[in-house]
Amino acid sequence: MVTQKIKRVNCKDRKHFGPSANKNKRYSDSVNICKARSHCRETRVDGTFPVNAREDFKMVKLTIFYTSEVEVDVFQEDVTGNSNGIQSTADLIVLILRDSSSSTQAFGPLVTSSERQLQSSVGCRAMLEPGEYVVVTLAFNIWTLFTKPPVQRCNYVMSINSLKALMIEEVFTKTRKYEYALADAIYQLTICKGQREGIRESVTVYSLTLGWSGGMYVVENRSPDKSIHVQCDCKESLNIVSTRGNLTSVDSIPPLHRQVIMILTQLERTAPYYVSRRLRHRMTLTQTGLGDWAPAGVNHEPFLTLNVEGLHAPRPL
Repeated sequence: MVTQKIKRVNCKDRKHFGPSANKNKRYSDSVNICKARSHCRETRVDGTFPVNAREDFKMVKLTIFYTSEVEVDVFQEDVTGNSNGIQSTADLIVLILRDSSSSTQAFGPLVTSSERQLQSSVGCRAMLEPGEYVVVTLAFNIWTLFTKPPVQRCNYVMSINSLKALMIEEVFTKTRKYEYALADAIYQLTICKGQREGIRESVTVYSLTLGWSGGMYVVENRSPDKSIHVQCDCKESLNIVSTRGNLTSVDSIPPLHRQVIMILTQLERTAPYYVSRRLRHRMTLTQTGLGDWAPAGVNHEPFLTLNVEGLHAPRPL
């Protein structure tokens, strides 16, 4: 069902979308232009970025009836580049993924995405064939591991443009299928666009670094009977924050599983950043624990609390 927050707009009304003239003058360095195209259909969806993996968040499901080019733009609200209670720029990224009929995977393959950028808007476009797709928009430098959510939230407006009619639905992640939507979305992104590094015969690391406002790292263990222990050390990184609340991690990834072990994000937009990553790894027949790398019975360090489990928990292949 399409909720009331979805707003359909005629192309001729596009000139009314955006800040006032006074704000344009005051914040000219942060204004982005929304492109207008004739004979298009536009739908706008309001949303709020999650501040950790515990939170339910909104995605948009597209049902395509006829092959059509679809363009998706995401605009962060209340970004001006200064303080006084105004939002700082988030590391925006928007993905279009095929929907999945699997009971263990939230999404099918990635169709296209924007790059992850510290800008007030990002966008992507693709020629979509008839079928079902899910649009996911994320930001990570706003994350907090505190149980109490922040008072000031990071909101966005999503603009969906298509030359042909399509059905748009809002879907939320508080369902069994989308319980691990964050982890599955990052996995599909990294295997499609990331650099592949075979660190063992049956183990691959997927990395997204250059041009992605930080780093994303996924380890895939295809061994049918051995776990892999992975130490990830990013302590020498500069102007970087981690979704795990720490720049080092140690994880045990079971056979036939993969895991998002670390997401690093540039913190200050105006300052340079540097990503450093060192990996140590070993295979083991033991299914639980990290041996001498952690206390007995510990499979993940830092511990995977509810605030990060939906992003960093091992997932079946």
